[in-house]
Amino acid sequence: MRDSVPSRHVAISGDLGSGKSSVAAELSKMLDYPVVSTGSLQREIASSLHMTTLEANLHAESDWSIDDRIDGMTVRVAREATSGIIFDSRMAWHFVPGALKVWLTVDPYVAAQRVVGRGAAAAEHYGSVGEAFAAILDRSASEGRRFKAIYGVDVARLANFDLVVDTSTLDVTEAAILIAHAHAAPPAPRRILVSPRTVIPAFPNADDADPSTADGAPGGLARTSGPRDPAPRIAAVHVRPFFFVVAGQRALVDAIAAGDPVVPVTVIAEGDEELPWGGPASSLVRAAGTGEAIRRWEQEHGVDLAGLRHYLASRAR
Repeated sequence: MRDSVPSRHVAISGDLGSGKSSVAAELSKMLDYPVVSTGSLQREIASSLHMTTLEANLHAESDWSIDDRIDGMTVRVAREATSGIIFDSRMAWHFVPGALKVWLTVDPYVAAQRVVGRGAAAAEHYGSVGEAFAAILDRSASEGRRFKAIYGVDVARLANFDLVVDTSTLDVTEAAILIAHAHAAPPAPRRILVSPRTVIPAFPNADDADPSTADGAPGGLARTSGPRDPAPRIAAVHVRPFFFVVAGQRALVDAIAAGDPVVPVTVIAEGDEELPWGGPASSLVRAAGTGEAIRRWEQEHGVDLAGLRHYLASRAR
């Protein structure tokens, strides 16, 4: 693989707990590229200020010198490089021209379990999954505000990236292989690969009609039997950190039953963008998380949408 891969930088960003550093390290072995981690630099800065990473994030919302140091290093290293580099960085996608821009996403409850599983030796130590879950949400919100204020960009907007990979049900090697394949291939339209076990049915009480596109929703989402579509067309809405299926639920159910680690989806709206049938995309979060329908979905398909439940509970407090 190393001989066929062009010397193109890779910029890896993503949700907290999505495995960015571990995936970058594994990808480094595959491509024989060095890793430049701005997260490590940020943690060093936080330590020098006697702050936790969250405290440093909050401090950086008013003191932009921290980001100036990090971003200046990223630009300089990319400009001076004579071969490919893997950037483990929140903002390298914005500062490194021509890089393969990768976003790693993850179910927030899975992320919290991973963070706690790192143990006391980790830079950030949490006493429970619940504590880690709350800290992840707070840090994500802080970073979002900071980068919006400094650069006028939404750092988590999927439209920024060439490849989006959900690592909720992938190991480090599997995620790195997907990135390596994208890196070796000619430039292509954005590809979004999501774990079918974490996708949330947007309209779980809908009838069994299956619209060919999401434009006519909120209609039903089929669960009928029949041969599996070899190229499933799943349309989803992304409201960080969740994906809501709005068309192609039959393909989603087939993927769950087959044990597929990820499936390709087309995102038709994200954040507060307008849905084709009206209303902001963010309205799907609370609508999908109410009633017994989600619990029935979990029971029928053997999935656990704990991330959504914990998210809604945290927002209700």
